Amino acid sequence: MTREQKLLHIHDWHDAMTKADETIKPVIDALKLCGEDPITNTVWQLQTDLTRAYAEILDDAFESLAWYASENDMGAKGREAGIGSDVRPIRTAEDLLWLIEVTA
Repeated sequence: MTREQKLLHIHDWHDAMTKADETIKPVIDALKLCGEDPITNTVWQLQTDLTRAYAEILDDAFESLAWYASENDMGAKGREAGIGSDVRPIRTAEDLLWLIEVTA
């Protein structure tokens, strides 16, 4: 798979994850859900499954996608990651692909 194809997959995953979050947020607010309910659990499980599927496609053995989504807030936190002294902030799809490739 080419680098461009990998980036397209990362963008597709990112867009699907973001859209799911944006769609469920008003429902959570309107129904005052706490996060331990069938509605949010279903959406979050689907996001987890989607992330695992894309991780498989991208050979993401280090689970960088899952880390990027949860601990790095889809890049908003700009946390640093990498191997040894080769670390950098991970904010974009390109940064995320670099992380996946360096940790392969």
